[in-house]
Amino acid sequence: MFDEKITFDKFIRWFLVAALIFAVFYVLNYLSHVLLPFFIAWFIAYLLNPVVKFVQYKLRVKVRAIAVIITMLLVVTGISCVVYAIVPPMIDQAERLGDAANKYVLHTANGNRIMVMVREWIQEYLPQIRHYLNSADFTATIKNSIPKLFSFLGQTASIVISIIASFITLLYLFFILLDYERLVKNFIRIFPKGQRPFWTDLMQDVEVELNNYIRGQGLVGLTMGILFCIGFTIIDFPIAIGMGILIGVLTLIPY
Repeated sequence: MFDEKITFDKFIRWFLVAALIFAVFYVLNYLSHVLLPFFIAWFIAYLLNPVVKFVQYKLRVKVRAIAVIITMLLVVTGISCVVYAIVPPMIDQAERLGDAANKYVLHTANGNRIMVMVREWIQEYLPQIRHYLNSADFTATIKNSIPKLFSFLGQTASIVISIIASFITLLYLFFILLDYERLVKNFIRIFPKGQRPFWTDLMQDVEVELNNYIRGQGLVGLTMGILFCIGFTIIDFPIAIGMGILIGVLTLIPY
């Protein structure tokens, strides 16, 4: 293999292939913020497409768009029900944890003296605090805080942009689900005809293995989350539901 002669034509071909790969990665990296919602929407569409097919073919909803809308409404309703069932107990348990922490602080040896110590500290350093507020250092502190304020506003703007990106992802999701079967069927046409059988078999194998992995890992995560929620609730562990859900989600992470 190493005795094969490298001609100028082969060198140019390899160079062009390497340049093309580099250009593709550069463009993907440059457009990552724009393409990320699209890829997320495609992955969610991959997960929801079996539900859409069930609604369309088993429930005999002939119009694909209506089947997609029904599926998205079912998913949103399911998530809302889960959140409604989980969040109030988590808030109640967090309040209980806060009350337990307050009781612990108040019943320790120095707990009753905390307020007295704070009051004595304020009375002792009150003249220095007033002097600092009237000095130039306080003005400099205000000036230094202005960039932090703008940084906070920038973070708020990024949150708004994230919300907008979420709506864009939902829009992508709707149209991908609308033409999902057609897109998957015609995707193979981007490859040359001689290589299509190979890529078809590869995509089928990947789909089968990925389906098995997602189902298995999801079942394991769901089982672990339910068992830990029940166990933590039995022993009256603070934030039992939250900790159980966290453990279930962490189980989904490959290791």
